[in-house]
Order: sequence, then C-alpha cells, then structure tokens
Amino acid sequence: MRRPSPSPNRRTARQRLLREALRCGGVAPRLLYETPAQALKWLAVHRRWSPAFAARGRRFYRAALEEIARAFPGATRVVSLGCGNGAKDLLLLRALRRLEGRVEYVPCDAGAELVARAASLCRKEAEGGCRPMVADLARVRILARRLAALPPSDGQRIVLFLGMLPSLGPTDARRILQAILHPGDALVVSANLLPPGTCAARRVMAQYDNRETRAWLLELPRALGWPSHAKALRFRWGRDPEWRGLRRIEGRYRAEGAPRLLLFASRRHTPTRLRAFLRTLDVRTTGLRLTEGRDEGIAWGIAACGVHSSGSGASGRR
Repeated sequence: MRRPSPSPNRRTARQRLLREALRCGGVAPRLLYETPAQALKWLAVHRRWSPAFAARGRRFYRAALEEIARAFPGATRVVSLGCGNGAKDLLLLRALRRLEGRVEYVPCDAGAELVARAASLCRKEAEGGCRPMVADLARVRILARRLAALPPSDGQRIVLFLGMLPSLGPTDARRILQAILHPGDALVVSANLLPPGTCAARRVMAQYDNRETRAWLLELPRALGWPSHAKALRFRWGRDPEWRGLRRIEGRYRAEGAPRLLLFASRRHTPTRLRAFLRTLDVRTTGLRLTEGRDEGIAWGIAACGVHSSGSGASGRR
C-alpha cells in the first residue's frame, strides 16, 4: 500500500505543536509517531518490550477480544482510534468474522505509516471494507465529521481505544471519546497497569529505560538537529498532574544547546481507575479482564444516551 506524503496542512500542524512544546515544556504524544522513521522505531520497542507482544500477552488479548466479539456479534463497523500497527485489531476482526459477521474496519492514527500497516494487516478480515484515516486526535472534531460522513452502518459500532490512556490525561481522553461515541456504541479501552508488589516499579521501568525506547524517543530531537545521544534522555517515576494519585514514567530530555522538555510520559492505571474512567463517559462497563501479572487491563461497555457531543481538541496516542 502506498504511504501518503505529509500534506502542507499536516506539516503546519506539526510546526504548531512543536512551538507549543517549546512554550509549555512538554511534547504532544502524536509528534513521536508521525514519521516513517518514528513508526519503525516504535514498532521495534513494541516487539521487544510490550507485554502485549509477548506470548502470554497475545494469549490474553486474543481471549479478551474473542469474548468481546461474542458480546457484540452484530457489530458491522470497527473504529480503531490510535490503531498502531493493527495487531490487536486483527484479533477482534478475526473473531467477528468467525461469527459470520461482515465488518468494516476504520483504522485511525496520526502516523500515515502506522495507518498503512494496520490497513494492510487487517484488510482481508474486513469483508465490509477498509477505510483508513490518517487523523490527528488533537483535532478530534474533524475526525468526528469524517466518521459521520461514512455510509450508515446497519449494526452496532465498536470503538477501540487500545493503549491510548497511558499517553493521555483524563481531560484529553474524555474529549476525544465524547466527540466520537454515539449512544449504543460499544467502547473497548485498555491501559497499562502498575502491578502489586515491591519490585513492580523496577520491572515496569525496564520496559522504558532501554536502548530501543531511547532510539525511538530521541528520533524527534535528532530530526530537529538537537543532540540525540543516550544521556540526553533520562527516565524517572513521577506523579500525574491530572490523574490524582496516578504514577507515571517520565522521559525528560536535557541536552546542551537544546530546550528542556518532557519528551514522554506513560501513566500506569489501576482496575478501579479504568472502571471509573468509563463511568465519567456514561459508559456501562460490561466486561473487565486483567493479565495474569496484572500489568495490562482491558474493559468494555455500552455508551448510554447523551454521550455524544461536538467535542474539542486533544492529543495523544496508544
């Protein structure tokens, strides 16, 4: 599949976000995934360090997404917000197809490379068609209009929000989903968790403080002509300013001759907080699964009446 080149509007948006990063000292998550080089390096991190990519993690997601397919067998459209490479989406589409469903797949992400990969991976399982969308969730109202312009779907719609919560504050996450969700939609949300135990924080940190993650995150400074040596990026545990009491891993960029930035932050949720987040959206939780090690969780439910709104800007990813 041909990879689209960035449009002038997208380049302008990228420049705007870079200016905002310099002003506020923090990088919008989408800036870490947009270019082909960033996408490839993120995929290397995912393959090496993501619990979801390990054999045990794949079994967990396969079982959870098969359960979700059984819960919503009449679904005819799957919208994946922050689709990444589409590996998790593929598991759900396969399960829905085995239930004799004819499902349309709409992968959405800020990076054209990732959207193209997801579409290529999942196209055969989407008998109802594949409609890839390169979409900036910072401008979620535009994405909401593009989704609303699709031909009407006869069955239920499933909205996937897999792995997005770690990168997003609660205000941004709610704005995105409030702009997209309609009454009766099925919402599927996953999050990284902080497992119990005294050694959990050290085990989790190892998933970030490593060569592959540094290569990925430092691609942005390198492309800007800033120093990109390994010592320019330091990881530490911090507290999230919005999610009260929530811990997060921070990647802080400091190099001579370059601005100091919070380049990356990954929030570690709890099962209780995952349920509470769905309640703030007026989504009734109908299922929750945790990995054996309690380091990943996935929850799903039905959007009630009144969820949909016009929405406003937010930023982030999976």
